[in-house]
Order: sequence, then structure tokens, then C-alpha cells
Amino acid sequence: MVGSTPSLQTIAGTSIVADGDWDQVRLKLEDMELFQSLRMHLVEGKDLRDTPIYKGEAGPDDTVTSGSWHAIYEQNVEEHSRRAQELYASIREQGYLDQQALDSGLPHDEITIRIGRDGAILLENSIHRAMIAKIAGVRSVPAIVSARHSGWMERRQRFVDFAATRESGKLYGRLSHPDLRDIPHHHALDDRVGLFADHIRAEGGNALDLGCDTGLFSQYLDGRGFAVRAVERDPDLAAIARLLSQIEGHDVEFIVGDLADDATVASYADRPYKLVLCLNILHHLLKRKDTTHKLAAILGTFEIDQMILQCHRQDEPQMQTAYRNFSPAEFAQFIIDNSTLTRYEEIGVGSDGRTMISLLRD
Repeated sequence: MVGSTPSLQTIAGTSIVADGDWDQVRLKLEDMELFQSLRMHLVEGKDLRDTPIYKGEAGPDDTVTSGSWHAIYEQNVEEHSRRAQELYASIREQGYLDQQALDSGLPHDEITIRIGRDGAILLENSIHRAMIAKIAGVRSVPAIVSARHSGWMERRQRFVDFAATRESGKLYGRLSHPDLRDIPHHHALDDRVGLFADHIRAEGGNALDLGCDTGLFSQYLDGRGFAVRAVERDPDLAAIARLLSQIEGHDVEFIVGDLADDATVASYADRPYKLVLCLNILHHLLKRKDTTHKLAAILGTFEIDQMILQCHRQDEPQMQTAYRNFSPAEFAQFIIDNSTLTRYEEIGVGSDGRTMISLLRD
């Protein structure tokens, strides 16, 4: 079993649920001699005969069932080289094509995976395809799930059951794990990351995600090297976000509480932040006079280098009786007037029609 494939899009297939320790033997693709040899051959142009896999330098961890990769590659190295180069060139030129797109007549001849008890993606078959796709820079490939560990099914059911308790039986945002994306949700959220990703100024440091929901954006920031704190007032939702973060291997500190509550503010406003993420959350504090003034006070309690703000739409029913129904420009200026931030720029409009703004400190 091998982990760390490109992102996967799980597709229909026959899957079993199994107990046991079959999910405990793991090796990352990038650590395998076969992966390193293919990269040398395809990217650096080295002859396969001059790579570790052909020279027999592979260690015991690279042994797969009936024999080592070295033994396989000793036989007809020219044919292995030709196939690898053709697949690499095809993926680079056309992207990764599934069997339907290839019209192969073999609809189930896809990459197959198993899912371990902790949600780890474990490669089962088509190792060469997965490796070459990763070397070619492919970010997502289709895969068939052949087996799920019973421990994972228990965790997965927890997400399913939680979604059923939410509004309309759906989560607010889609979950990030490939095997959880089918759980009902209202928003994919991908467009929001696409809007702000290229506008983040810092390359690391402290980051704060206010109103984190299931933690999708917190995980994204952790992946970009930030030390992330995430605030969520719903304890059940925070527990789900924490579990999902653990499953995805992220290190996020979760704070449970209302972001305007004094105790909660004290727990997150004790340090400066390179980045504060406020997506569709702060407008709730504008609905009443006391919470609007509280927001102004909170903004002045800690240093912020950058804030990504997604605003409400002024025509939303929820804001018609609000104490302050700011336009995006007015909202940005309100934040500047009460914080260490000094200027702003509009960076886009989401699929929901809500404007996203980057506020910066000079």
C-alpha cells in the first residue's frame, strides 16, 4: 500500500469494508526508488539503466508482492522506457484521461485505492500511472475505491450523521477529503480559495480564520505554511472541523466560542497576525448597535498585517433591518478606521455575488 497520490476523484465501483491491519504498511510515492527513477528518466532525461531501480539499489521497502521493481525493470528496459515516456507525454499534452475518455472499452481499469482507518489514501493498483501523473504535475486523478477500513467507515458515518442535523440536511461547505465530498453540502467553496489564493502577501506566520465552519480554509492556510488558529462558535461543528483537520494531517488550533465574546476574544487577540480570514462572517455583527461597536473594539486589540474580507450583499433580507448595512467599500473603511490596516483593494466577486476584499497594512 502506498500513500501520497495526487488528489483523487472517487468514482463508482465495487467496494468492500474490511477489518485488520492491512492499512498499516505505508510508503509515500515520493520515497520509492521507482518514483525517483522515473522522475530522473522523464524529467532529467537519464537513461533508465542509470537510475537506482535498474541498478538494483532499491531497498526492501520497494519489494512488491512477487518481486522487486528491479527484477521487473531488468526485463525489457527499452519497452518500459517507451511506455513511460509515451504516457508522460500524453499526460503533459492532454491531461490525465480516464478510461471513458480514452474509449478503451475497459471502464474499470482505473487507479484503485483503499482507504485506511484514519482516512489515508492507499494506492492499490496502477502504481506507474499514479507516479507518472504526479511527476507530470497532475493535481487530481480519478480512482476506484476497492476497500475501506471499518474504522474509517465509523468516522465517515459521523460526518454523514452530522450533515443530517444541519439546515436542509446539508453542510454549509463541501468537505475536503475525497471520500467525503459526496456528503450533501450547500457550497463547494472552491471559488473562494481561487479568489484570495494569489492575493495572500505573507509566506507564513500567524493566521486567524474567524468563523471557520468545517475548517477548509484553515487547512488551506496550514498547507501554505501558516500557524493557524480557527474560531468557530458551534461546538459540534468545531469538533467536526478538528476531526477533519486530523484526518487530512493538518495542524490547526481550534478555539470554540463566539468571536465577539470577551473570553473568546482574549483567547485569539493575544498576538499579531500576518493574515486574518473573515469570509462571510463579520456582517453578522453589523446587525445590532452593540455588536457593531464591539467589532470596532475587537479590531483595535491586536495587530493585523492583512485581512481577507468577504462582505454581505446589501440586498440580502437578513441585512434590511441591520444597524449598519455597509457597502463593501464602507465596510472596508470601517475596518481601516478601527484597526492597524491602512488600505484595501477589491479582489473579486464570488459565485454567490459577495465581494471579496484584501485589506493591507503599509
